[in-house]
Amino acid sequence: MATGELTSDESLAALFGLPPEQRARFQTDWQTFIAPPDVARIHAAREKAIAARAPLSLEYRIRRADGIERWVHVRGEPEFDADGAVVRYAGTTQDITERRVIEAEAEASRARLEEATRAAKLGIHEYYPESGRLVWDARVRDWWGLTPDEPVTYEKFVARVHPDDRAAMQAAVDRALDPVNGERYEAEYRVCHPDGTVRWMQATGQVTFANGRPVRLIGTVQDISASKAVTEQLTAADRQKDVLLTLGPDNPLC
Repeated sequence: MATGELTSDESLAALFGLPPEQRARFQTDWQTFIAPPDVARIHAAREKAIAARAPLSLEYRIRRADGIERWVHVRGEPEFDADGAVVRYAGTTQDITERRVIEAEAEASRARLEEATRAAKLGIHEYYPESGRLVWDARVRDWWGLTPDEPVTYEKFVARVHPDDRAAMQAAVDRALDPVNGERYEAEYRVCHPDGTVRWMQATGQVTFANGRPVRLIGTVQDISASKAVTEQLTAADRQKDVLLTLGPDNPLC
């Protein structure tokens, strides 16, 4: 801590892209390889760890000697003098670039999924049969009248489904979870919101099985109340037309 000097093996200098003949200067110039956007964050984290006399764990980008940018994870354990002050950190540096790339791709994929579901006005639901755990996004929570922090349970899910639709909904779930003939989940049912409104929902999903047991059901939920209302109006109009045709011109309705 007093000199800022780094003592390292040759593999660390190699990680930073230095050829053998230049690795000696790495001992004092190592900070110049840190990507500029990460410098302030690294110094702040280091000072915080020193003040707390705590282990150091940092992830940051480096600019190798050949110009290639990589991600590294640095771990260090503090060593103290007789007065209890931190005099040195000893630890390891690991190249984690591949992991960071995978995480970035996963985050981008998640963002695209959220944008697509938002555009399509879909909600995302997950069900883990073995534990009974449910995971809902904000849209599904709103449809069921749950607050953002309120725990989601299968009992709450069923309780908000219209009593006349519960048996059919449960049968659809049971069919999907059947290891022999299941996998696909499809159901339509009404949800009774606490404010008194009733919505028609269309739920779909796919079940993942492991060793013959259903372990996860994930899918979408969509509010189809508007289309249901149109269908009911058309059905009512057809019934009215059939009545008029049955009565005929000699038997007026009024």
